[in-house]
Order: sequence, then structure tokens, then C-alpha cells
Amino acid sequence: MKNLFSVGSRTNESIESDPRRAAILKCDPDGKDVQVYADGLRNAVGIAWNPDSGTLWATVNERDEIDDDVPRDFFTHVQQKGFYGWPYAYGDHHPDDRVSQRPDLVAKVNEPDVLLGAHVATLAIRIL
Repeated sequence: MKNLFSVGSRTNESIESDPRRAAILKCDPDGKDVQVYADGLRNAVGIAWNPDSGTLWATVNERDEIDDDVPRDFFTHVQQKGFYGWPYAYGDHHPDDRVSQRPDLVAKVNEPDVLLGAHVATLAIRIL
């Protein structure tokens, strides 16, 4: 059984030098064998498994300083090896022009299931 945990981004708008940042990671129970489960998640603060489907879900606090209501935080199912946009895109494939352009990664973004308000900062989830 692997443990999952989230590591947030280092900044608000930069390309991470460490691939373990802005990602959900998995490791053995003793903390060894750390691997990226999914990336491009700026700050996935709430993560939980749906006990019925076995699907991983996360709430994600998005970046700031684009506009008052942009981008919106989100709630989504997380696919292993999925990419969710940080720092190249947000929402449904909107490129963030403040960082180096990567249309290949913008096209690869897994779109969020539920867009929340901007800056709502949902910290946890409970799946019933």
C-alpha cells in the first residue's frame, strides 16, 4: 500500500525546478520510494479516496494575480500520471502567459470536474 501526500508550488507563477513540487506524491509506508502520482496541481490541499469507486479526488488552490475572479480553484478526480496545468495553464486549457509557453502541456491538461470560486481555498474534502 502506498501513502499519498501533496506538495504545493514554490511560488505563484514559476516553473518548478523540483518535479515533486505542485504534485501529489506516493511513497511506501516507511517514506521511501517517493514517486509523482500526478502533477500540475499547484496546491492540492484536500485529497481523499472515494471508498466506493476507488477514485482519488482533490481540492486545488489555484494561482493568484491574474484577475479578481481568475483563475478559479477547483475540485477534481485525479488520474495517476495525470497533468492538471500548473504552471502553464489553468481551468480548461487557458494558458498562463506569465510563464514560458508550452502548448504541448496546455493541450494535455486534465480539465477539472468542478470549478469553484476564485480564492475560496477549500482545505479538505469528505466523501460520503
